[in-house]
Amino acid sequence: MATYSGTLPVLTNLNPDIIGTTAIALAWPYGTKKSIYSYPDGHATDAFNKAFDKVYPTHEKWGQQTGKGASCDIFAGTCIRASGYDKKMPRQLADQVKYFPKHPDIWTDVPYKTNADLKHGDVIIYLNKVSGGHICIYVEQNGKGYIKEAGYNSKRFGMTVNPHSYKPSDYKSFHVYRAKGSIRSYLKAGDYSVQVKRLQKFLNWLLDSKLTTDGIFGPKTKSAVVMFQTKSGLQPDGVFGKKSLAAAKIANKTEKTKIKCVDVSAHQGIISEANWKKAKKTCQATIIRSSWTHQASFKLEEDKYFAKNIANAHKAGMKIGAYHYSQAISVKEAEKEASFMIKTLKKYKSYITLPVAFDWEFGGRLNSRVAKKLGKVQCMKICNAFCAKMHEAGYETMVYANLATLNNYISNDLYKHNKIWVAQYNNTCDYKKPYYMWQYTSRGSVTGIGTCDLNYIYDPTLV
Repeated sequence: MATYSGTLPVLTNLNPDIIGTTAIALAWPYGTKKSIYSYPDGHATDAFNKAFDKVYPTHEKWGQQTGKGASCDIFAGTCIRASGYDKKMPRQLADQVKYFPKHPDIWTDVPYKTNADLKHGDVIIYLNKVSGGHICIYVEQNGKGYIKEAGYNSKRFGMTVNPHSYKPSDYKSFHVYRAKGSIRSYLKAGDYSVQVKRLQKFLNWLLDSKLTTDGIFGPKTKSAVVMFQTKSGLQPDGVFGKKSLAAAKIANKTEKTKIKCVDVSAHQGIISEANWKKAKKTCQATIIRSSWTHQASFKLEEDKYFAKNIANAHKAGMKIGAYHYSQAISVKEAEKEASFMIKTLKKYKSYITLPVAFDWEFGGRLNSRVAKKLGKVQCMKICNAFCAKMHEAGYETMVYANLATLNNYISNDLYKHNKIWVAQYNNTCDYKKPYYMWQYTSRGSVTGIGTCDLNYIYDPTLV
């Protein structure tokens, strides 16, 4: 899995992109008839940004214009007209200002004398007496107030900090607009901003949500947020707020350290060194079955292809672990399985760089009825007995089981004594305790190996 290279959403009391969106909507005659002014997809900001990209594809070209006095907000009309989006759009802010909407349900006109009258998030729109004008945002940072304007390195508002002291009498027209209600620090259905686009990219990377990264917080984005919140143990309300952002940062840190791992057994046959090298292009690690217990009776057997597969994997440079398929229903049987695995691995101990696993899954003699009768505490003792013996032999250990087995038949304290390898064939892993490895499909496919189980290992030391 490649490292996520995107940026998480920014949630603050003042979200520059959200306020900037509103400022552009004010600058554009949003309230006029749609027959005169059209907005692609119904979003003024999207149209403006697309128009800007079309007319000024590079920062260098935009910088040349700003050097001549042009500004993002002043030049909105010209940019939109030149791009072909709206041929009737007024070119200058002075021509646009008469079309500004009142929107009394959203904005209130604030009497202004000095900067002391301004509040965090206020939008300032003024026209010079000669020509041109600006749209700015008042921002409070570290106890100080600033007027934020557009800069050459960004086509959006609120990015470059320029302190100013304004006198309305110096301008032809000067207005301060304040949003009714609080400026929120969360993203929800109906929002449209760069922050939503960042969120969509992150959810696609984390959950493979297949969202269109259009910056529109629609039903599919909300569903993906709900899935993420459920996975993170949060209230699944579909509103991406500060708790969701904190969980996203944790997931981001965790997901950056995951590597793909394939687990194999005799079912995959003999895998040659050449085929392991092919597999290594997508899977950096493997867990190979070394031995197994028969389901009908307590009979132990080495995997018939283990010796060749581990030798070839080692030559190919794979990170290697091993597992024993167990049917143990007592501490004594688990210890016998461990002894058998130690003997099987002895020749290849130096090849093992990953944990060895106790694959405790229901089959024949070990089943849900037996496990329920044993009870959670005894089931955990069986797992711990195997791992303790392997640990004494110098191996790092973990327990493999599916989600239902871990939740219903084994004590919740299992993870305190062992690494956990959880199986759940899903887009997300719902196990609430810490886990080292997640088997997310039994129908994966790896070049050089074919159909197989696929996993993610979460270990920063392996990356």
